[in-house]
Amino acid sequence: MNLPPDKAAFALKLWLRIVAVSMMLAIVAVIQPTAWLEKAVNSLIPDAEVTLLTQYLSRTLSMFYFMLGGLFWIFAGDIKRYFKAIHFLSYCYVLASIIGLSTLVIIQATLGNLDNWLFYFIVIDFIFSIAMAISVLILLYRSDANLE
Repeated sequence: MNLPPDKAAFALKLWLRIVAVSMMLAIVAVIQPTAWLEKAVNSLIPDAEVTLLTQYLSRTLSMFYFMLGGLFWIFAGDIKRYFKAIHFLSYCYVLASIIGLSTLVIIQATLGNLDNWLFYFIVIDFIFSIAMAISVLILLYRSDANLE
């Protein structure tokens, strides 16, 4: 499908806003009570202890996603102005997702102990992340923001 530049720009703005809202929902995990975090961790790994480090890492990662969603929201407001930033973040997203996916596949191939639903969920999440970032790049290059 070959979109005209103005429609590609509109689709990109809409897609960035959808991605932004979904990422900004991570704020719930930042401010959630510790009991909720413990329940989530124990549903994945029964009898696992939720330490200060576990809380710090999970809340920090969730805050990172919230902030990244905020940036995507801002960038969607003016894709011409933020062309380079959208371009950079999308490539970073692709690279980080490919590294994460490759690491999981290598661990699974060498250790073979990750054969559970969480492993497959994370693999699918990485694949969707790659697809999201590539779709942003495609729309970005087809948009009128790329014409200058």
